[in-house]
Amino acid sequence: MMRTRVLAVLAAATFALAGCGGGSDDDVSDLSAKEILAKSKAAAKDADSLTVEGEGQTGTTRIEVDMEFTDTTGEGSISADDAEIELLSVDDKTYFKAGPEVYSQFGANGDQIARTIGDKWILASGDAFKQIVTFANRDSFIDQLLTPDTTPTKTKGKKVEGVDCVGLTTKTGTLYVDRSDARPIRLDPEGGSGKLTFDYDDVDPAKAPKADDVFELGALG
Repeated sequence: MMRTRVLAVLAAATFALAGCGGGSDDDVSDLSAKEILAKSKAAAKDADSLTVEGEGQTGTTRIEVDMEFTDTTGEGSISADDAEIELLSVDDKTYFKAGPEVYSQFGANGDQIARTIGDKWILASGDAFKQIVTFANRDSFIDQLLTPDTTPTKTKGKKVEGVDCVGLTTKTGTLYVDRSDARPIRLDPEGGSGKLTFDYDDVDPAKAPKADDVFELGALG
């Protein structure tokens, strides 16, 4: 069964970009940081469509995130340096694709395993794949991404991505949320090492792969 070292690196590195992180139809700037944070998470989860995209640096690891969610599906990719995982969540099932850097966790010869699996999806089921399921599901993704490492403090309002925002800051970064409805707008890691943006334009729901496009792990022996 697949070990989770690469997945753990992806998880830790991606979530390290987030120092804090959820809606309301009223100005939230007068609320406490804790109240704004709760509303920000809820607003992100309530959105009909959500795209989280960007990159950043944590330690020596470069992280890239490109995920699209509807209320029932998720798809996109997350990478840490050269290790990239494509994700697809639909009909309460999660699938993933990867390359030799990740597939080497199945065995010593990641290149051979990658050639065997080819461009097929793998169904992420069982305890070994819980982290992948977390990435591909909107609500669990938001819970992980926008959970603070320390108690956030409220910062002075500013316009971010063309939106009037209030900031929530911890030692690892600042989350800017729309002051009118608490939707997350942008997450800036400490030190200016990148950014993650949150967009709410409509996205098409993901479609389940055909059975012939899914690789059975048992075939690896």
